[in-house]
Amino acid sequence: MRKHVTKLAFMAFLTLLLVALPLISACGGDDDEENGAEEKKQVAIGVLFDISGVSAAIMGRLFEAWGDAFKYANEVEGGIDGAEIVMRWVDTQWQVSKSISGFKRIMAQKPKPVIVATQTGQETEVLLDLAEEEQVPLLAFTLFKSSISPPQWAWGMMAPQADSFAALADYIMENWTEARAPKLAHMSPDNAWGRSNFDAFPYAEDKGIEIHTEFMSQTSIDTTAQLMRIRDWGADFIFVQAIETQATMVLKDAERLGLTGEVQFVLPPHATPYDVMPLVGEASDGVWSISIGLLGPDAEGLPGRELQRRIAEYAVGEGKFDYKDAKHGSVYPYPYMLVELLRAVAAEVGGIENVDGAAVYNFMANRVWEFDPGGLQLPFHWEPGKRLLTSSFVLYEMRGGELHRLTDLIKPPQIIEP
Repeated sequence: MRKHVTKLAFMAFLTLLLVALPLISACGGDDDEENGAEEKKQVAIGVLFDISGVSAAIMGRLFEAWGDAFKYANEVEGGIDGAEIVMRWVDTQWQVSKSISGFKRIMAQKPKPVIVATQTGQETEVLLDLAEEEQVPLLAFTLFKSSISPPQWAWGMMAPQADSFAALADYIMENWTEARAPKLAHMSPDNAWGRSNFDAFPYAEDKGIEIHTEFMSQTSIDTTAQLMRIRDWGADFIFVQAIETQATMVLKDAERLGLTGEVQFVLPPHATPYDVMPLVGEASDGVWSISIGLLGPDAEGLPGRELQRRIAEYAVGEGKFDYKDAKHGSVYPYPYMLVELLRAVAAEVGGIENVDGAAVYNFMANRVWEFDPGGLQLPFHWEPGKRLLTSSFVLYEMRGGELHRLTDLIKPPQIIEP
């Protein structure tokens, strides 16, 4: 009896399978051959940013802006040579281990990224060997000297920290009127990113500036001790190498100690002024802010600003453009520069289907190439043998919740790469 039931069950299963096979085959045919459509071309760009870690306040919005720019390039401009831009991203939380594992993960995806954007030299440094192994260039916001000397698989999107620090030193000495040497204190985390200005210390000291260094934890909640030592040293200027969250803490501690009116504080590009001012109020009055491009009203009417407006209104929504929001301030030139770079590579190699990481590397290493960010910054410029873009420096002063420009948009001294 059991053998008879088993035989009947097997025959029923076989009958159902024979009926279903034509249907399964028909479904597959519709997907593959409908209207004779070919599979849509794609080109992948890797992005390794801190989206939820200690620098998420700025990098999270930066990540959103990159997505907005790629959406605009895809849907309004037809992508790159007809290929859709796909962003392969990983939230690194500013951790080296997650940068390594994230890089390996996106390299295993298809299509494989042809270029990978990284956050700082701290993460880029540990990816250099992997980038060469995978034959894909890295494009970092900031780089250390060891990443580019000798030339490797990394390029910079911005001037290194040291270049901006050198430009600050020039401005200080151009406006210093006392007979004695100015004293400049440097506050930073004790890590590679925090020490990234150290390459410019000899330049500043040759100009006649005395420098004192104080380290603070990346996640410290009080900097009273460091500020008191700086006060006792007699600093005229305090440069705070920090993102906006920690910079605001330093300014609040300084206000409590009565230092904000006595010492000139200077914040780097990472501490976006339109974030800092509302958080600390009057404590930000008189603070200098280094920027890599024109901000707020200074950018009004520039072609780059109008491109930003079009991207934001298309991707975010009509009326959502905020001139003071860092997301729509000076961030769009970077993803858009990447789009234009890959368009140039595609034209060089006969089409986007021929673009891979090696093709991008060869183009960047052997061609003079420029991208104009529409007046927001000086034109980005690469040339053979160089790994750093020509970048910009402009100094602002915060006062009354507004920014007042102190310098023109200038090219900073090149400290790392002559």
